[in-house]
Amino acid sequence: LRKAGIAAGALIVVALLAIGGWQWCSARQQIRAFGEVKSAASTFIVTSIEYTSSDKVDKAKEAQGPLVTGKMREELSQDRAAETKAVRDQGIKATAKVDSAAVESISGNEATALMIVTATGTSNLSPTPQKRTVALRLNLRREGGKWLVAESKGVGDFSPTGSTPAPGAPAPTPN
Repeated sequence: LRKAGIAAGALIVVALLAIGGWQWCSARQQIRAFGEVKSAASTFIVTSIEYTSSDKVDKAKEAQGPLVTGKMREELSQDRAAETKAVRDQGIKATAKVDSAAVESISGNEATALMIVTATGTSNLSPTPQKRTVALRLNLRREGGKWLVAESKGVGDFSPTGSTPAPGAPAPTPN
């Protein structure tokens, strides 16, 4: 009877260790996924904004292409010759800083990230740097082991103008 009790106790300990190990591994994977989603979203936003600069706009498709999928890839594949010329002619220079990034949800190969981003821009018409701080919601999809942005929506504007800009749009010029 004593041997049976020791064997049962040993089995319980092994089962608890297995469950604990599985939960620990699962938690580590979830934390890693959160970090990967935030990193992919941040890289996309900074690249999108900085490649609206007149000196980089010609390479925007090549820079953004590996970061997007779905709807974003379709939009990127459209002809942007007129927009590219306008950016070059206006001498737009833009930089971006991710002020805050959070993962709203992850489920399988789908994730949603919320970002607060400050874009700073100048142009030939407005050489004084203008700042615009916006909140964005990005839907991401994991493909081939990488998190890619499938959709980006402006969800808030903390700038004095109060309008919701298109993602990647340079700062507005004051009237």
